[in-house]
Amino acid sequence: MLLGLMARIPALERGVGSDRLARWHAMGGRYVIGLITAHVVTIIWGYALADRSGVVNETATMVLTFPDVLKATAALLLLIGVGLVSARAARRRLRYETWFSKRIVRASIPRSRSFRRCMPPGHFRQPLSLSGTGWAG
Repeated sequence: MLLGLMARIPALERGVGSDRLARWHAMGGRYVIGLITAHVVTIIWGYALADRSGVVNETATMVLTFPDVLKATAALLLLIGVGLVSARAARRRLRYETWFSKRIVRASIPRSRSFRRCMPPGHFRQPLSLSGTGWAG
């Protein structure tokens, strides 16, 4: 959704305007980062309460032993980095080319990893069920 707001789709730009789309994108990005951070904090806190351990200890346990949590942690840190680089104060200090390249690289890594993480193992090698044939990946 947020990517679509900044995709420069001609119908959207003509109908809504690029300045309004950029504001919606920024507001949506703040909500996404806030909600993901709240999700992480409440999950860790809940596990710490259930295990009767400290939050720091539970964080280390989850990051180092739970499947894919280390990758999710790296993705969250990259997403927060994108948010920090995109902040107005940081954008004023960076050349446009530097800001744009860092934002594109950081924004593409979590998206490419997160989709595969949601699928069961071997999902991309199974044939599509609707047609009987499918991508063998």
